[in-house]
Amino acid sequence: MLITLFSPVDARGTNLSLPSAFHSIDDILQLPVQTVQVTVGDPHVPQEGGATVRRWNTLRLYMEDTWRARPRLTVNYGLGWNIDHLENDDLNRPLLLAPLLGAEGVGLPRKQWKNFSPVLGVAWTPSADGRTVIRAGAGIFYDFRFNSQMLDVERAVLGRPSVGSRSFAGTSIPCPVPDICGTGALNFTTATPFSGAQLLAILPTLRDYLLAGLASGNPAVPSIQLTKTTANAIFPADYSSSSAQHLNVGIQREIARDLVVSADVAYRHFIGLDVSGDANQWDSVNGPVIRKCRDDAQRADPEAMCSTGPIRVTKSIGRATYTGLLLRVEKGFSHGVQVRGSYAYSRNVGTGALGSGAGSGFNNGNWLQSYGPLPTDLTHIVNVAGVIELPWAVQLGFNFSYASAPPFSAYVRNIDFDGDGTKDDLLPGSTVRAFGRSLGRSDLVRLVNQFNELYACDCRVDHALKPAPIHPIQLPDHYAFGHDFQSLDLRLSRSFVLHQRWRLSLMGEAFNIYNAPNLSGYSGDLTDPATFGQPTGRATQIFGSGGPRALQMAVRASF
Repeated sequence: MLITLFSPVDARGTNLSLPSAFHSIDDILQLPVQTVQVTVGDPHVPQEGGATVRRWNTLRLYMEDTWRARPRLTVNYGLGWNIDHLENDDLNRPLLLAPLLGAEGVGLPRKQWKNFSPVLGVAWTPSADGRTVIRAGAGIFYDFRFNSQMLDVERAVLGRPSVGSRSFAGTSIPCPVPDICGTGALNFTTATPFSGAQLLAILPTLRDYLLAGLASGNPAVPSIQLTKTTANAIFPADYSSSSAQHLNVGIQREIARDLVVSADVAYRHFIGLDVSGDANQWDSVNGPVIRKCRDDAQRADPEAMCSTGPIRVTKSIGRATYTGLLLRVEKGFSHGVQVRGSYAYSRNVGTGALGSGAGSGFNNGNWLQSYGPLPTDLTHIVNVAGVIELPWAVQLGFNFSYASAPPFSAYVRNIDFDGDGTKDDLLPGSTVRAFGRSLGRSDLVRLVNQFNELYACDCRVDHALKPAPIHPIQLPDHYAFGHDFQSLDLRLSRSFVLHQRWRLSLMGEAFNIYNAPNLSGYSGDLTDPATFGQPTGRATQIFGSGGPRALQMAVRASF
């Protein structure tokens, strides 16, 4: 079960009695319920043909050849082909879903027989001394769909009502105990006296109610036609594998003995990425795509074209593009020193797998609108590594890593500006992860002032579909959009030959030697000045590079 509670600020705004401070789970559960997601049923789902284990066939064929066109010109070319049958091939997507999936999205899944992957590479040495190489390559590649856990969840949605595990959103769950939680659905737009503790108290009753509804369903029809809602994603029949188009051009030059420099431009374009959302747009101001069931008779009729809540769908419509300039210097081992340094200047944008998460910028009415920098958009990446021979056969190894801060989104919690049914919308005037990229601190101040002037209101007036009152935003004195990553790691080692076949190595290692903080998880919630722009964690807490400074000693025996 997943419970979303109103914040103390929202709850106190409706004059509810709350603890003065929150020191325990019991204190937190005194907050009022906003919405809930309840999962019931046995997660073990029968597979196609009644099998207990999912099996699927994957096949990839590939051939490649190299052609030496001229003494200094080499061409590589190849062709691949792959297919996998991971989908729920035996389960129809019923016509109830046609308004959401389209005519091509209902019925049985369609197999992809045309996943051909051509590749081409060229290497040219323009001068006879062979010290310069110009190279280029291009190719198309298809991914395999190894998301069997998601498909097991889909089997419960498209299979018999009493089989599998099902998740129900609060919008589709009527309160089974009206004296406690009211007469409506377990989804609240404003804070009420119904608390998280009271919800936990009636949880067994709630689960029994949902299981009874599934058990009484007609086993001859898919579960989705009886519940007419699902918090678990459905894959359309025309769902396709993701693919990537790669192109790179580069040059490599030997500057001196044991010193090589290279530069490459890389382009990667990905299509068919997963994007998930409520295709039914249940909470949209315009109403759901599949009209609401008007009474219990329509709810119980499997042929009725109506819905009782959100219907989550995963479509292969996302895209992303990586463009990068990669520079590298390599000094081979000589005079007791070996060093390799690299630098990447890059941009990584796309839709990715948006559709959930506070401040994601996702528009449930236009799934591709939230196109922008991805969380992996790191403008500058530097790495320098090497080995130095010290006296007495001691080796010093070092590795320095640096990556600039990721992009940042600023959002207004619990407000739906565009009426698409999703809350925590981005600050008006900004776009997804724009701060730290196209927008800076001065832009944030300007947009916050604009918001306070146009939207903030302490009255009980509904501003264009947004709940009232809307409090003014106050930026904290100190905040940041993110933090870069850096770590310097060192190793000292010494080897001893104990016998012809025995060697003993002593090693001492230090990770993140100057203890760079590498902060992460910066909050973008503008409604809470105490947390906005403040870190909530570190890039990693794991022992090793990038984590808190750590030392270790090791002994290795080889024979």
